[in-house]
Amino acid sequence: MPIEPHKQGESSATPEQWSTFPGEIDGKPASYLIDWSWLERGPDPKRTVCIRVRLEFSEQDGNGFPSEEEYPRLSDAVDAIVDQVRRRLDAVHVGERTHDGARELFLYAKSSKGLGEAAAKAVAGRWSPDPSVAIEDDKSWSVFAEELAPDSWQMRYMLDVGVVYALKDAGDALEAPRKIEHYAVFPTHADRRAFIEWCTEHGFAIDGESDDPDDDELPFGLDFSHVGTVELEDLVGRTSALEEAAAEHNGMYDGWQSPVIGADGKPLQGEGAA
Repeated sequence: MPIEPHKQGESSATPEQWSTFPGEIDGKPASYLIDWSWLERGPDPKRTVCIRVRLEFSEQDGNGFPSEEEYPRLSDAVDAIVDQVRRRLDAVHVGERTHDGARELFLYAKSSKGLGEAAAKAVAGRWSPDPSVAIEDDKSWSVFAEELAPDSWQMRYMLDVGVVYALKDAGDALEAPRKIEHYAVFPTHADRRAFIEWCTEHGFAIDGESDDPDDDELPFGLDFSHVGTVELEDLVGRTSALEEAAAEHNGMYDGWQSPVIGADGKPLQGEGAA
C-alpha cells in the first residue's frame, strides 16, 4: 500500500495511533503492530533511512511467536531499544512485525555518517542474542509500504477491531445478538442488483437503496443488515466476505454500525461504526 508524502512542516509529534492486525508470510502466521498515523503522514522527507532491528526468540510457540515466558522479557527489551534508538538517532518508530521466531522493529532516521554503528551501539546488550541491525536508504519509505502497511483485508480488520473495542468500552455486551447495519456502493444499477442477490443468498436483509447523482464513480448505494453478535471472530468473517463480494461486483463495502447493547439485550446510549 503506497503512502502519501509527509507534509512539509508537519511535526513528527503528531499523536501516534497504534493498531495491530494479523497476517501471513510464506504460509506462516505473522502479527503486525503499526503506527497508523504514518499511513496518513508519511513518508517524512527528513528521515530517509530505515533501521530494522531483529530480535530472535530463545523460546517460541508453535506459530513462531514468543512463548508466554519469553514475552515479558521481549516487551521490556523492545521498549528499551525503541527508546534508545529514538533518543540517540532522532528516529521515529513506525511499526513491528512478529514472524517465524523473531520480532522486527522498524524505525526511520535522518541520514548521517556512522548511523549504522550508532544504531548497533543503541541496541547492544539489550537482548540475548544481540539484536541484528540493518540500515537501508529508503527515501520513499518503500519498506514501510511493502512490508508493514496493511492490505485491504487487514485495513478492514483494524477498523473492525477499533469499533469493537469502542463498543466494549461503552459497556456493550459483545455476545448479545443485535441488528448490525451495513452499507455498500456500486458503479451501476446492475452491479447493485447482482450484489442484492448475493446478500439474499447469504442471509442479509435488504433495508433500502439510495442514489447519489453527484458521485461519478459509485453512485448506487445499498443499506442492508444482519442479526448477530459483534464478537470479533464472528464479525471479521462477515465483513471480510462483504469486502470481497462487493469488490467482485465492482463496488466497495463501506462499513457497518451497531447500537450499544447491554447485558440485558436492551440498547444503551450510543453506537459504533466502522
